[in-house]
Amino acid sequence: MDTTPAEIMAMNRHQFELSSIHQSEHEFTTGSVLAIVQFPDNPGADCNGCAFKPVYQVRVDYDKLMATGSAKIQAMLAPRRQERIRRRHNLQQLPAGVEYVIDLTPPSEGAERADLVASLWLPKATKLWFLAGQYTADEIIATGHRPFANKPVGAVLVLGHDDRCCCVQYQNEYCDGSRQQKKIPGIFAGPHVPRFRQIDDYCEVRHRVNIVRLLRAINGADLLINSATRMWTLVHIAISLEVTSVIRDSVAQWFLATPNTKFMEIFPEESFKVALALRIPDVLVTSFKVLVNDFAIDHAASVRPHRRPPLTWANRERGDYGDMPMDPVEHAGIAFYERIKRKFDAITSDTALDDLGIPEWKRLRLFCPLITDAQAVGGLATARNLGLVYQKLVNHIQVCFQDHVSLALRRSPESGPLADLIEAQRLHYTPKDQLADMAYLQGKLNNYQRALCPFFWQNLRVECHEFWNKIYGVSSLKSLTQDFNRLISMATTTDLLDTHITALNEHSDSRAPPRFNSQAFIDQVSTKLGQLVTDVLGTDWENDAQGPPMVVSDHIIRKLEESELKFLPIWAGGCDDGSGGVFQDAVPPAEMGPSEPGPAYHTGWTVAAYTDAAGTDAATVTHTASISDLGLDGLAVDDVPRSLDAQGGSASTATPARLAHGSEQFVVSDNEFADAMCHEPAEHQVFGQALMMYVDGDVGDDGDSRTVSSTVDYEVEDEMFSDDTLSAGSAEGDLSDFEML
Repeated sequence: MDTTPAEIMAMNRHQFELSSIHQSEHEFTTGSVLAIVQFPDNPGADCNGCAFKPVYQVRVDYDKLMATGSAKIQAMLAPRRQERIRRRHNLQQLPAGVEYVIDLTPPSEGAERADLVASLWLPKATKLWFLAGQYTADEIIATGHRPFANKPVGAVLVLGHDDRCCCVQYQNEYCDGSRQQKKIPGIFAGPHVPRFRQIDDYCEVRHRVNIVRLLRAINGADLLINSATRMWTLVHIAISLEVTSVIRDSVAQWFLATPNTKFMEIFPEESFKVALALRIPDVLVTSFKVLVNDFAIDHAASVRPHRRPPLTWANRERGDYGDMPMDPVEHAGIAFYERIKRKFDAITSDTALDDLGIPEWKRLRLFCPLITDAQAVGGLATARNLGLVYQKLVNHIQVCFQDHVSLALRRSPESGPLADLIEAQRLHYTPKDQLADMAYLQGKLNNYQRALCPFFWQNLRVECHEFWNKIYGVSSLKSLTQDFNRLISMATTTDLLDTHITALNEHSDSRAPPRFNSQAFIDQVSTKLGQLVTDVLGTDWENDAQGPPMVVSDHIIRKLEESELKFLPIWAGGCDDGSGGVFQDAVPPAEMGPSEPGPAYHTGWTVAAYTDAAGTDAATVTHTASISDLGLDGLAVDDVPRSLDAQGGSASTATPARLAHGSEQFVVSDNEFADAMCHEPAEHQVFGQALMMYVDGDVGDDGDSRTVSSTVDYEVEDEMFSDDTLSAGSAEGDLSDFEML
């Protein structure tokens, strides 16, 4: 194809912007801060054939520089740093109007250089995205409310060349008519990628040119982002210099310009990483949806992978969004999986019709006690027939509904508009010869994974005619309903009707005689299924309200609820305030506050259990002595039940403590107390010896009424926590603590 006017205009703007980069020293002649960027040896030339200079100097307005809020740049203005920079560049005499000098040349070695190179290393997505400006998708992509979805991305957004470019060397190849006539098959690597587009993953010249470009933006010059490569480089330079506010709006406009929004869906990992660093809510939410869906399907696998697979279930190649101590994608993916699993379990259970809350079905189930009473007072033949017809009617409805759910689960978009739409979407990032059939891919999923795809829910709503065909089949619902209504009328007396009419009409609008309305039941099932599907998939309005329209992701559920979105930062509509609390379970109920550093809480006084020989009618409330009161802080034991919520589960403390449980009150006549007296601790353990001495020792004068009190005298407590006691570090010192008791 020939070069379009839009491409010519985009190339002219690209070359003009490069010329402005070279003229920055002459364009900005005011400003009290002189920024210096040194280029490497033999830096090469740009698309215009203009060689890059060894050093670029840009004067920046001090107030505009401080408005960025960069602590890193402010540190460069410190007097001692200024002295070093001036000596290094031999600038003891500053130009007129210049008060500060900053050197933004990237380091040539060290840890900082390694970090910069790693962050600026181009993902494959950014190097291939120029193809989006030449790829024309199938027209079916634009169906519905998706304007320009099948059109190439604007040339001014993606067709810019690299800063150090060798396109002049391949001018003949680039302009060759036969070369241009080839249709771009998709946004992936292959022979259709020109040689001058096969750029380095990291380029020192690209790094430095974008530093100059960023300085111009700080001064107020237009910031042209005409490629994904430039976007990625500018973002990470701004992050390293702590001036992300300078480029935030420009990057957001680049992402949200239709149809460039496809980048967020095809490369969500890279989009998520950029949006999180620059705080762009719409971009973050859209990419988050894709990542959460992909993670949830992996999590629902019968055998969960230890690492993220290189391909998603739909054969999209995964990127890397970085490692985070608290991964919002992982937490939201698990919450999303659990929410859909609950709904799927409900719709596939034997009580699905009850859980859906269908009024006519509830009314039918309420006929059961009336039928039982009718059998008790009616004729034998009529009662028997009524019970059989009722059970047959109920079973027929349940079997037909379960068959409908099973069919909706098994059916995949093999053909038709939806299948063609999804295939056209996947062709953006998958070569046609590698495009696996959607039915084959879905066949590899288990039931829960299929429930995490929209097809099951769409089938429930769209293909209700299958349900009606089944339910009006051989055992016609209509004939069963007529037989049931006839028999229930014959078997129901006035007294029975008066007894059960209130319950039966609770789910009806009028005090009608007892009968089952099959047509009302069918209408109610349709309505409830529609509501359930809408609750899962959402409406177009709901999905669009959560971010820009998604045009190549019809194979995922686009609606996320608060249970998933809460893991996003506050500025993106979530609940993550940076403290990490949103990723933790709620604090258990506690009436007395924390008991120690760490996740342990007092929940109030413990209540002693009933004992056989206690001789009391009620349990006695006792105040128990804590482990710290007994001087056993160093032991991994615990006498305080953390909370009622925690007692039913496993221990979560850092030390291997025993599971906390309620304290008991022991008396001498108790069997449990006798067992404890006879149990001898291990003699090789110091604390075991101490406990043995305590158990075998004199317990007092009160014979039968002796009780092991749980209260410790405050004077003894003061003595135990004296300096002498706390300083004891030997076994003898530990034994003395027990002797005081």
